[in-house]
Amino acid sequence: MTEASALEYDFVVIGGGTAGNVVAGRLAENPVVKVLVIEAGDGNPNQIPEITTPARAFELRNSRYDWAYQTTFVDKSDYERIEKPNTRGKVLGGSSSLNYFTWLRGSKGTFDAWEEYGGDQWTWDTYLLPETESFRQALTKAWTGEGHIVREDIYDGEVYGLTHCISTVYGGVRSSSAVYVSGKNNIDFMFSSVATKINFEGSEQDSGAAAVAASVIVVDGSQRQQTVRVTKEVILSAGVFETPKLLILSGIGPRRELARHGLQPVITSEHVGEHLLDHPILPHVFRLKDGVGLDHILLREGTHHNNAVTRYEESKTGPLASGLLEMVAFPRIDERLMQYEQYRKAKQENGDKDPFGPEGQPHFEIDFVPMFCDAFQWHFPIPPEGDWLTVIVDLLCPQSKEGYVRLNTTDPREQPDINLNYFSNELDILALREGVRYIDEILMEGIGMKDIIREDYPWPMPRESDEEMDRLVMDRAQTGYHPCGTARLSLDILQGVVDSELRVHGATNLRIIDASVIPIIPDCRIQNTVYMIAEKGADMVKKCYPEWQVTEKAASVCIFGRNDVQRIATPLGGAYSQSWVYKDHRSRYLEDHIHFDNLETLFIMSSIDTEQKYDVLIIGAGLSGVCALYNFRKRFPTWRVGVLEGADNVGGTWYCNRYPGARVDTESLSYAYSWDKDLLNEWSWKDSFSTQADVLRYIEHVCAKHNLNKDIQFNTRVKTARWQEKNNTWLFCDENGQFHRTRFFVSCMGFLSTPTLPAIPDIEKFEGEAFHTSRWPKNFDMGRGLANKRIGVIGTGATGIQTITAVSKEPVKSLSVFQRTANWSAPLRNEPISPQQMEQHRRDYPDLFKLCAETPTCFMHQADPRKSLEVSPEERLALWEEIYAKPGFAKWLGTFSDTYNNREANKLYSDFMASKIRARVHDPKVADSLIPKNHGFGTRRVPLESGYFEVYNQPNVHLVDLQKSPIERVTKNGIVTSDGKTHELDVLIYATGFDAITGAFNSVDWQGKDGRPLLGSSDTKEGENAIWLDHRPRTYLGMTACSMPNMFMVLGPHQPFGNAPRTIEHAVEVISDLLQHCKDNNYAYVEPTTEAVESWTDHVIECSKGALSNEIDSWMTGVNKNVKGKTVRSVARYAGNAVEYRRRCAESKAAGWKGLAFARLSTAARL
Repeated sequence: MTEASALEYDFVVIGGGTAGNVVAGRLAENPVVKVLVIEAGDGNPNQIPEITTPARAFELRNSRYDWAYQTTFVDKSDYERIEKPNTRGKVLGGSSSLNYFTWLRGSKGTFDAWEEYGGDQWTWDTYLLPETESFRQALTKAWTGEGHIVREDIYDGEVYGLTHCISTVYGGVRSSSAVYVSGKNNIDFMFSSVATKINFEGSEQDSGAAAVAASVIVVDGSQRQQTVRVTKEVILSAGVFETPKLLILSGIGPRRELARHGLQPVITSEHVGEHLLDHPILPHVFRLKDGVGLDHILLREGTHHNNAVTRYEESKTGPLASGLLEMVAFPRIDERLMQYEQYRKAKQENGDKDPFGPEGQPHFEIDFVPMFCDAFQWHFPIPPEGDWLTVIVDLLCPQSKEGYVRLNTTDPREQPDINLNYFSNELDILALREGVRYIDEILMEGIGMKDIIREDYPWPMPRESDEEMDRLVMDRAQTGYHPCGTARLSLDILQGVVDSELRVHGATNLRIIDASVIPIIPDCRIQNTVYMIAEKGADMVKKCYPEWQVTEKAASVCIFGRNDVQRIATPLGGAYSQSWVYKDHRSRYLEDHIHFDNLETLFIMSSIDTEQKYDVLIIGAGLSGVCALYNFRKRFPTWRVGVLEGADNVGGTWYCNRYPGARVDTESLSYAYSWDKDLLNEWSWKDSFSTQADVLRYIEHVCAKHNLNKDIQFNTRVKTARWQEKNNTWLFCDENGQFHRTRFFVSCMGFLSTPTLPAIPDIEKFEGEAFHTSRWPKNFDMGRGLANKRIGVIGTGATGIQTITAVSKEPVKSLSVFQRTANWSAPLRNEPISPQQMEQHRRDYPDLFKLCAETPTCFMHQADPRKSLEVSPEERLALWEEIYAKPGFAKWLGTFSDTYNNREANKLYSDFMASKIRARVHDPKVADSLIPKNHGFGTRRVPLESGYFEVYNQPNVHLVDLQKSPIERVTKNGIVTSDGKTHELDVLIYATGFDAITGAFNSVDWQGKDGRPLLGSSDTKEGENAIWLDHRPRTYLGMTACSMPNMFMVLGPHQPFGNAPRTIEHAVEVISDLLQHCKDNNYAYVEPTTEAVESWTDHVIECSKGALSNEIDSWMTGVNKNVKGKTVRSVARYAGNAVEYRRRCAESKAAGWKGLAFARLSTAARL
């Protein structure tokens, strides 16, 4: 390993897990604080479907995101069993990115007992809370039918009964601690990196002086060793297994353990690695009545599974959006236990108090998962058929001797020796045995459940024999994944490892903030507890540095899935208070401050800053957003720049549109970003026109190379945007309820990002698989999903043409193409790029970008300067044949200069292209239907194809011309057209396009200056004051709009049509220059003058005159008959050429940004 140059931070957080991210995010609330997070795993949990998709959580066990610790569960000399690895999260978010979501608080009595270890600031009344609901009527009936209670509020400190669960799932996506560190530019990360030692100055060997944590040695993924110095504190949040390991490797630990490995003591701390606690669980499985569980949906391929995947991809709802555990029970079984002498004796020895719940705490948490969970049943194969119920009995206060974590070796890369030491006290076996019997009686005999419960799996449980049940408990017991206690909270070093402020005894500048400090295991899932510890710990750190205090701190409003209960959080200095109020008992505070929405999806986000603050906020992480983020970060290194992205990955259009055949119709070489010369030299394009997958890989590579993802908050869709007059900022609220405040924001939402569906009667009645091309299921198996099925595709635009061509190559039974309007199309002529060709292309990049900057559309093609009607027919035909044989848009953009403004010239060229179609399609009637009659070639954007017209020569492909026989309605089995024909279908694909250009803005509720809405309809009173009335945009240079200060648009309305990356780079450059002007002059905000907007809009309209394209209904002229209010043409794109557009932008800048009005920062409150 080579030593890298030293780094220095105010705080170094070791471990980007559940607690570590909370602490880092809280410390970074002050923008002057520099924080480093060292994380051993990957840094992109929001891009990993197994992590983000709730119902796929069980797939994470033993994956690359799992530490997969080898662990001794039962340590008995006369007993041995084979163990599967113990799961802990090895990815940003730690175990909050891998856990099973359930959020529970536990009992007051248990947490009050912490006072013995941490003093009066570690009791129930000092902690946080939350709640909500959702599961099955049959289970509730069975529970209450046996005389047991259902309690909805188990968050008041008294935990008992059956209750619905809160899950850390919102909008169908996992919520993890990674949200704390999203969008904070003063946090740096070292991913795939391991802290191997904490260095100290001074030690117990030095005249009793406290050891000062001074630096951390880190080995990164390339095996480079770096020393990171810390000016304030090291926060150790590596988790219950890694935290004690790193302490011992750093010289803090039991004397015998340090001596055993020849480690020099820094602090002798006998409790390091000791007192390992965990909940032993006993999972078992029943068969359910078919159709009651989720196995047939989630575990087996087929229609049910495919429909669930499609539903999740489209709306993040359905079974895949569920954390699966919707109801849990918290029973006590005193009467059962009292039957046994072993228990009675233990109770007597405990002062006649129940050892499992001395303050009335529940004995068990019992989980009901309506499917087979192989994460808990790894002993047994997944059943090949049927639906199943996994029941998990979790012993909440085990009596067995505590386990330990010790070193196996001094190699920091090796796992430690972990011993959970279950059942060293056999009273735990008795309790689990009786807990299983107790719950099984309810399930097998209770009203409701007894009607749907079937046999045990894989063989009958020996419920009648104590001896055999005891053996079963020993054999099947597993971890509840709730380990804690290996660096426990304590009043002094003789009792534990950290003090009441979480500082390591005997050290300064070193705290432990994670589950290791828990002194008594909570009688619940520990996720909530760890968040609480992290929040309290962060406040403890922050109060030590009053010069860095944030003057105002408020908790986020956390709203979960219950429709009858909401939670509010109120600011109390640096602490948090949360209240639960039922809708029919709302307080006056709620009536005055909270607006209740009908929320349906389970959600939890722990208390964090109400607002994320930015200097520049970018909306969208597609091509535009990535370009903007890179350039703004480079141009303004001290600014807080962030991105909000609705999807769970970068890519925008190229992430969402994964339909078969998706491919860029712009030459790959000109689709690359020009601003990174190293990237141009290292990236190799495979094809002259790249597939969707390759374009997405390119964008992902750019983000990885420049570490852009750290500033992107995924799964975040903006819901509202408000201009705040009092401090000249924009305040955004996303669908998660999180607020984002920024001085400037840049819309990179994409002009083709909002899909539309046609207004067809009964469209919702179709019972087969149905999806829009832009919502194509990620894991759809084309061969299996379409084989021998009747496929219908509605739409023959660009996406339709590519989809139809690809689907026709599959072994489908039939393919029916429902053509709404015929579209021109021309051959793409894609070819692979060889390594030798790529080397030459790299040398040619400068000339290529120069060429694109000089063409009217920034593509690699421009018109022949001659006019069609001024050359001979032979010359016309020669050019047409020449460009028809060329790849890409040469057919469209390389023809004669008068083709698109002279009807006669356009008619001649259209006839030529029509002859090409007729030559390729065997049936003359079909060919005639495929040739457009309502517009000439090139007056709409021309889709490019690879064998599209030949598809109609296949015997199983049928063209349905909807101009002749419109769709009358959709049935459960297919489509009925007006000629009375029923087209039976198994799969229906909507290639019906997008609400283009302004459509993305419709998804946000905008209010600009004076409360003006951005969009509105003249049909409504509210819409009369809209900035863009009736979908008619009014802009200046296509980048700014009146009454929308500090808003800038990339690829916005009134910008030129053309090659997207080239157009994007220019727009980002102009916006960067304008931001620099604001920065240099201390301007608070900028907006265009009314005169400039009117002048530019008039110019845009004037440029459109004479162009045949502006006489045609298309998305480029603002028409989409599937969208209300978009039935009349408007000028949505700048019809002047890109060269002229760039000249006008440069002219505005040279004239001191003519057309824009500025306000000084002195009149505004700073962020």
